[in-house]
Amino acid sequence: MRLSTKARVRELFVIGLVALSLSSMCGTIQAQEKQSSTASPKIIKCIKNGDVACTSEFLATGGNANAVDEKGAPLLITASETKSATVVRLLLNAGADPNDAGSGETPLCRAALFGRKEIAQALLDASAKADVICDGDHGDSALMEAIRGAMFGEMPFELRETIFNPEEIRESADNEKEGDEKVVKLREKLAVSTDDFLEIARMLLARGVDVNVVAKCEVGESALMYASMAANVEMVKTLLAQGADVAEESPILDMLRGTEVEYRRAKFTALPALSRQQTALLDWMEKTKTRREEITKLLKAAGGKESASNQEDVKYSKEDVEDDAREALDEVIQRGDLKDFERLVVAYTKHPLGASVLPNALRVAVIYSRIEMVKFLLERGVNPNTPSTAVGYTPLMQAASSANLELVKLLINAGADLNPEDQHGRTALDEAEMYTHSSKEHRAVVAFLKERGAQNGNKKK
Repeated sequence: MRLSTKARVRELFVIGLVALSLSSMCGTIQAQEKQSSTASPKIIKCIKNGDVACTSEFLATGGNANAVDEKGAPLLITASETKSATVVRLLLNAGADPNDAGSGETPLCRAALFGRKEIAQALLDASAKADVICDGDHGDSALMEAIRGAMFGEMPFELRETIFNPEEIRESADNEKEGDEKVVKLREKLAVSTDDFLEIARMLLARGVDVNVVAKCEVGESALMYASMAANVEMVKTLLAQGADVAEESPILDMLRGTEVEYRRAKFTALPALSRQQTALLDWMEKTKTRREEITKLLKAAGGKESASNQEDVKYSKEDVEDDAREALDEVIQRGDLKDFERLVVAYTKHPLGASVLPNALRVAVIYSRIEMVKFLLERGVNPNTPSTAVGYTPLMQAASSANLELVKLLINAGADLNPEDQHGRTALDEAEMYTHSSKEHRAVVAFLKERGAQNGNKKK
């Protein structure tokens, strides 16, 4: 199964993550300019937890409803991410500004991003501006935030699990605590009902928001694109009725056709096994096929056309099949799903594709330090000496570079050669020695490799 449709959807989802990470930085700068008072850690915790009693006491004793948290975000922004509409109303009744963009976006944007329909309604009732841009860098409106959220609520859990990779999100954070907070927030977002996001979208449409806002990127995301990607026929009809513009050469139609091409490939190209995520994607495409076809007709009736380049026949090569097979294994390795991994390895061991994709799986398993997966591959005869990249980089070189002594021992005991050189003339020992000045783990790997007879390479320039 090709990555492109999933990659497109993933790109749309990551925008939400970027919005989460940028808001605190913008908030700090803008809050400093406004010189708002900073609430105490206790009050910030009360707001984040949706603690009505604590918030009421804070406000009743003269607390500033327009105060900011430790990162400079207004308390109303923080409250709008939570599930407590009551806390939001308390702040609004105490004078909190519903249009304060002190964190780079307004409280309504946060409510739309997290699917908080009751909070969105409370903010709108308090005269919050409905037609706002929420992500200044990307250019999404509150309407787009809500419809994009609905797109993910429609997808099966296994497919959302592929798009949402906790490890990647944690790695993107500045520290462990921040990474854990981002993961929790996004899990909350994924758990929100599609209907809640759509209800927010309908609230905004009822207030006459601009349906033709287009994001500042090459893809040109819009509310209509998000609705089409979600295969939401009724929302597409609503947006068209509200004046959504369909470009003559529509990127939405190109994307829908690409989805259909990939669906046919996945449906009719035989692989020995699919990962749970690939199966979920195929099932989702099957479930939404009729709706995608109806949306395509609606868009063409509104004047849209596929670009000329997108109308060319697409052929599925042997390399494409191998890519699909690698994708299946890469996904389960990244997720650490040992049971699914073992099932796939057994299937590919018995298939001609195994000769090309299983060595790559060994490389990826070493990169992610999946000890049990590496053992499973080696036990089934995967050669630890097969270069895992075009430059001749072996699994042992990767393990040495990562200072993973357990993996180094495992690979050597399975027959990994100590002294092959990559195209730059570097060996596993060279890789480990690069970091010995700052890492005792690398020094331990170097000592072990030398004990086993490892040598330096020519280090070609």
